[in-house]
Amino acid sequence: MRVRSGTLLGPGYAAPVTVASFVISILAFAVGGASLGWNVLNYLLTGQRAELSISAMRLLTTVATEMEPVVQITVRATGRVPVEVTGWSLTFPDNLHLPSSMVEMQYESLSSVHLGDKLPKVIQPGSRGLFNLPQVAIEKCAEHYNLNLNKGRIQVYFAARKQLRDKKSIAERLSHARRS
Repeated sequence: MRVRSGTLLGPGYAAPVTVASFVISILAFAVGGASLGWNVLNYLLTGQRAELSISAMRLLTTVATEMEPVVQITVRATGRVPVEVTGWSLTFPDNLHLPSSMVEMQYESLSSVHLGDKLPKVIQPGSRGLFNLPQVAIEKCAEHYNLNLNKGRIQVYFAARKQLRDKKSIAERLSHARRS
């Protein structure tokens, strides 16, 4: 008995079946790659994620007749896990940091405006934490330590040993606080 070359359907079907198998294997490879990419992206985006926004504004003092310029730090938890803010600082070149406790100490005897949430602050997903830096306290610290506010930035610290730093200088933020 003689064996015919080709497929079970006959010699004319060999090319279409081979092409169909190749197309199906390419589609399976693309779907597998997309699935792997989605899982990697999902893993990277589900951890602690925070968004930092800093704005200049004026807040009412406890006297309720005066408005005081402040720089407000807003930290929003954008991931699926709570974020813990452990502190903020005024950061300058040469690795010089003035932590929140030092700035608040300069402010205690000057005036009274609500300084925002207490540190450390756990922020639930979708929520935010607010921290206010009175302009007068920032300027007193800069004067006391002879610092150039044009070179300084505001930086926020997290329990997960991450940091977010403002892109604008402290001097730029204070100029916005004076205008608002």
